Order: sequence, then structure tokens, then C-alpha cells
Amino acid sequence: MLPALILSGYLQFAYIPSSWTQLYENPFPEEVSSAGSFIGEVGATVSLSPFYLRAGVLVPMWSWLTQIGFYPYQLQSEIELYLKLGEFTLGYLHLCAHPVTPYVPIFALINRQIVPRWEGGYDMFYVRFGAR
Repeated sequence: MLPALILSGYLQFAYIPSSWTQLYENPFPEEVSSAGSFIGEVGATVSLSPFYLRAGVLVPMWSWLTQIGFYPYQLQSEIELYLKLGEFTLGYLHLCAHPVTPYVPIFALINRQIVPRWEGGYDMFYVRFGAR
């Protein structure tokens, strides 16, 4: 019997009640809070056992105070290719993050808008033992 091609996915919505980030690029450290923001995430996996391909996008965002709507400020993407052999997993992962700078005047006025001053990513080859 031939192995089956399986597609699975997920959708997540989260609220961030408290957080802080310390920025060190100015002469004095600056603390920025993303408390009160949200995260939306979507992802999918395609498998043809023992091969797997997974991709996902995570977007942190502010809510608008006076209307229904959300304003993203960051985009984080992952793509992963891996091979499962019993308890061992051999894989490759690419992760990248990019700023999104929407026009959100009310948050800019009260210093609540986060405009990330960085972007980047990494590539990783890995060997994992055990369940995940």
C-alpha cells in the first residue's frame, strides 16, 4: 500500500495582557510594552511519511480602540523540512522576521505603537531525539 499524502493546519488567535522589551540602541535604555496587543498565526503541514514540510506565519498586531480592526507591526515566518526516522528527526528550519509599519496615529501619539527597528532570520539544520 502507498503512503498517504496528509495535509493539516492550524489557526491561532492570542491576547497579550503583559509584556516588555528593552531597547539598548539609544544612550539610555528604553522600555517598550506590547501589552494589550494580539497575535494571529496560521500554519500548515504536508506529510508523506516519513517526510514533512511545515510553514507558518505569525503576526503580532494592535487593536484599534474605536472600531473593529487590527494593525500588524511584525511578520514572522517559518518554513521547515524534516524527516522522521523512529525517535530521530533530521531537519532544516528557516525563520525570518520583518517589520510592518502601518499608519496608526492614535498609538503613535500615546507612544504605544511598536515599530521594530530590526529584522533578520536564521537557517538551522538539526537532529532531534524523542517525541515533540
